Amino acid sequence: MPEDAELKLLRSILKSVAWAVGTTIQANGGLDAKPGSQAANEIANQGPFVAQSKTPVLDAHSIALMRLASATEHFTAIARLMEEPPVAAYGPASLARTALENSARAWRALDPALDVKMRIARGRTDFIVNLKEVLRALDAIDGLATAQERAENQKFRNMTTSKLSAIVADTQAIGLHVRRAKKGDPIGVEEEPIGATAAIADQLGDTGRLAYNDLSAVAHGTLFGMASRLRKVGRFPTMEGVMVAGPSLQMASLRNSIAVALLSYRMATNRRMDLYGWDKTDWIAWEKEAAMVLGRLLRGGASPPGGQS
Repeated sequence: MPEDAELKLLRSILKSVAWAVGTTIQANGGLDAKPGSQAANEIANQGPFVAQSKTPVLDAHSIALMRLASATEHFTAIARLMEEPPVAAYGPASLARTALENSARAWRALDPALDVKMRIARGRTDFIVNLKEVLRALDAIDGLATAQERAENQKFRNMTTSKLSAIVADTQAIGLHVRRAKKGDPIGVEEEPIGATAAIADQLGDTGRLAYNDLSAVAHGTLFGMASRLRKVGRFPTMEGVMVAGPSLQMASLRNSIAVALLSYRMATNRRMDLYGWDKTDWIAWEKEAAMVLGRLLRGGASPPGGQS
């Protein structure tokens, strides 16, 4: 059976994401910011905000870069799930959801409009939110754990609490305002954190929000999400009205979810490379190739211009 041309095209683009980023990093001699770039200037002017952490700007950048690395890996994984036959029905949606969320959050963290103070503040907010999520996860599994596991969890809880306290103390020491909930728990720095849906909508508007809701419906196993990727297999002749269905790749859903996730990723990666003053020749070459496909993937949408950020 000949391979589906559209699947082949999608897979080739997804597989080449990591190549495009890696080639650009290599062409720029590594991960460092170029002299005179916005990132280099932020690092040079971080002095008033240095206390316990000696690299507050890079701390903030590192979270966004980890998220982009995660998104890159997820795109590669989607490509592997798109081998034919068979093509997975549910896996690509869950992976695209994670890639979209990570890309949108990275895009927001790498906002070129942020000054040094707010760059550090936004990074600290991310640290606080994530450490609190770790503590909530530990609390949630305590009731299922053995006595030995609870003891190990307590050690990890103590370590996490200590890190959270240290970040809050360091943040206050450099003169940034720690925002707190009514009970006094820290929730962010200078601004309140926003959720994944809000971050995606901030970047991509309703297109991103609707795509994320659809992908989340699949990832969370909702009836709508699961049923939207089923096809009729047959009926039980002895059971009137009972249909047999099985997972089925819905090409329209796959096209659009990958297109939106890639668009978010492209925008975030452009912010990263512009912030660091990198030569983007190799990246732009890949981006133009991807843009031709994205223009056909987005429902009724034109190809977004290369370099959109």
